[in-house]
Amino acid sequence: MPNTPALLPGDTARIRHGRLRNRLAEVLRVDGRHATVITAAGESVVPLSCLEVE
Repeated sequence: MPNTPALLPGDTARIRHGRLRNRLAEVLRVDGRHATVITAAGESVVPLSCLEVE
């Protein structure tokens, strides 16, 4: 995905769509095309395409 910015553990991102949309998340791990993030709702795995770097 050339238009997806690189995310690193510790980065903050906003979830753009899905059931967690508009939440801020801290990136815990990045694995291929998915990232494990933590939000106020807990830990989730989301596609990188759903994340927008803050």
